Order: sequence, then structure tokens, then C-alpha cells
Amino acid sequence: MEMNSRKMVLFGNLIIAAIVFWMMVSIVFTWISERRGPDFLKTEAWEALGARSEVPRQRKTLTDYGMIKEKDVFKAGKFNLGSPVGEKVVSHITERNLELKGTVVAEGRMSYAVILDHDLGKEDIYFEDDFVTGARIARILKNMVVLDSKGKEEALLMSHEKRAFDELGYSSQLKPAPR
Repeated sequence: MEMNSRKMVLFGNLIIAAIVFWMMVSIVFTWISERRGPDFLKTEAWEALGARSEVPRQRKTLTDYGMIKEKDVFKAGKFNLGSPVGEKVVSHITERNLELKGTVVAEGRMSYAVILDHDLGKEDIYFEDDFVTGARIARILKNMVVLDSKGKEEALLMSHEKRAFDELGYSSQLKPAPR
């Protein structure tokens, strides 16, 4: 019994000594860092690793990538808003108070679009040849609806795509249709 209590006391003293040693080292490093500044422990290896994070990052907008639009590297074409390559869909973005929430494209007349009419405060499902705010839905494509208003075609884009076209400067080429 006496042997176990000696071992316990010895073990306890070792733990206390380790804690005191750790505290002393911590105090010394804190004292040195305050006197020499926060970077005193940095070595060349640490500086090389940290150098990448110190490079200032530039915030880019879509206009910064205007060269891609000018060179047409993706063969998008001037009026290609989600249509097959080279096919002109529409020349105007609609100014109607509508919001295209989504489309489902299927074969035949099974395609439909979910459109929110802000004037009526009504969201509904529309199929091809249905009428919304006096315009006939001529085609439903992947990310847009083509409206036929008295023989003039207008594009109703998803709101995020319309913002992207505006930021890229397409709004000058795709002028909103006159009312």
C-alpha cells in the first residue's frame, strides 16, 4: 500500500512540474514576443508559406471579363440567349413587369414556364400559346421565354441572367422593346 501511495505522489509531482514548466515557457515566449514584436518567431519557411496570403486580391466584376464577350470565345453570338448556336432568337428584352421564375422544356407542347406577374401579384404556370399581359408565349426555352407582342418578339429572361447581360454590356445590343 505504501508503494502505491509513493507512486501516486511521484506521478502527481511530475504532472505539477510539467504544468509549471509549460507555464514558464509560455510566459517567456509572451515576454519575448512583446519586446520584439509579433513576427519574431517567423522563419523564412513560414514567410514563404504566408507570402501567398499577403498578395492583395482584386475584386472582379463581369465587366472585367469583357474581352471574352468581345472575342466571342464561347461562340455565344450577339443574340444567342440560350438558343442553338447561330440562331437569332429575339432582338429585345421585354420591359413588361414580369419575372420568369423557371422553365421546364419538354418535347412538343409539354414545355411550361412559371411566371410572376408583378402588376397582378399573381404567379402562374404558362404553356406555349398562352397569353400573359397581352403577349402570346411563342416559345419556351431553357432560360427564357419568347413573347410575341403584335408580331414583335421579346425575351423574358430569368432575373439573374438579365443582370448578367446588363453587367456585360449586352443591354446596348438588346434594347428593351418599345411599349
